[in-house]
Parts: sequence; C-alpha cells; structure tokens
Amino acid sequence: MLIQIDIAPHPENRLLKISAVGDDYCWHGEQALAGVDSPRRVVFEVRELPAGLYKIRGEIIGIDGRSRGKVARRVTLLPRVPEIAS
Repeated sequence: MLIQIDIAPHPENRLLKISAVGDDYCWHGEQALAGVDSPRRVVFEVRELPAGLYKIRGEIIGIDGRSRGKVARRVTLLPRVPEIAS
C-alpha cells in the first residue's frame, strides 16, 4: 500500500508521523522535515500489509515538539489476487 501525504510548507515543520492501525496489524513510520525546504508530498510504501480495515493517521510535529496538524482516514485493503499465468 502507498500512503501519500501532501504537506503545506511551513518554517516550523520538523517531523511527519504516519500510522496504519488495523485489528490484526499495526505499522508506524516517520519522516524528518526541513521546514519550508521539505517536500510537498511524502510517500510511504508499506509492504506485506494484510487485508483488512485500517485507520491511517498522519501528524506534523513542529520545532517545539507540538502537533501542528493531523489527518485521519479509514481505508479497506483488499486481499491480493494471484496473477494467472497465460
């Protein structure tokens, strides 16, 4: 699964925290940010995530260690269908 987060540049942006939490599996990731020089889009590739319902959360942390913004979405990841050789 690819998780893409679009970020508005701000001088205080220092850290992006991401999580994907389901009933049977939990994944967390972080990306350092460099204020206004940070990328506008950060992409996380989460491999081996089992099928199921997940709550995806993102949070930007500022210079002072406080939250500057949050986002949350629910997604359903379907099982991977095996490819049929032709």
